Amino acid sequence: GCNKEGNVDESQVVYPETFEAETEDFRYELYVSQNTFSYGQPIDIIASLTYIGDEEEIVISHAASPFYFPMKETTRAYDIDYPMNVPLVSTTLKKDVPLTKQYVPSGSYSDTDEAEYVTFMKEFLEGNYPVGNYIVNGSVQFNVDNSPININGNIGFQVK
Repeated sequence: GCNKEGNVDESQVVYPETFEAETEDFRYELYVSQNTFSYGQPIDIIASLTYIGDEEEIVISHAASPFYFPMKETTRAYDIDYPMNVPLVSTTLKKDVPLTKQYVPSGSYSDTDEAEYVTFMKEFLEGNYPVGNYIVNGSVQFNVDNSPININGNIGFQVK
């Protein structure tokens, strides 16, 4: 549904459980193992980057990982950040061989955050996603020959 200003109410949007996009030389995939989970059930969120260009291999440079997994829990409107170390790392991708990363719960909270948010994040960081609706605002960000490449996609799931 939409409110009067025409902004989308994210808690009502159903996001797909898979996302795939291609550029000329790369394929980015982001998926969650299913779209509905029971509380306490393991949730597998996986991203992959595949070089599909003309060379046998290509070198990319990126932060600690080229994959980002920030989330939003729309029932409570909580943003779950995805902090990452930012050294410059190089990775060689072989043609048609995916580089994959499984999401590990991350995020942060501070003593100044509301008690409900701190409780939520403690549970989340232990791998027990609280009941709610989640949107993963995934992306892959890297450079090839100093040219930045950034591919974004959203997936979603629900914990009941």
